[in-house]
Amino acid sequence: MKPKHYAILSDCIEEGCRYGVIRGHKHTYNPSHEVIEDAVHSAIMERINQYYDFPEFEYNNEHTTK
Repeated sequence: MKPKHYAILSDCIEEGCRYGVIRGHKHTYNPSHEVIEDAVHSAIMERINQYYDFPEFEYNNEHTTK
């Protein structure tokens, strides 16, 4: 068996974008562009990390904090 990486990543990105936009608006009705970008990026990476292990890189939400 061989995983379909493109389909898996596509689903992760789609779900992450959807969830990230919602998360970006969680505490305000008019978030900045940067807040939305950070929320979307974090959500996408969280989804990808559900399916792939990156032993050389431990994902941490703090990397998006500015």
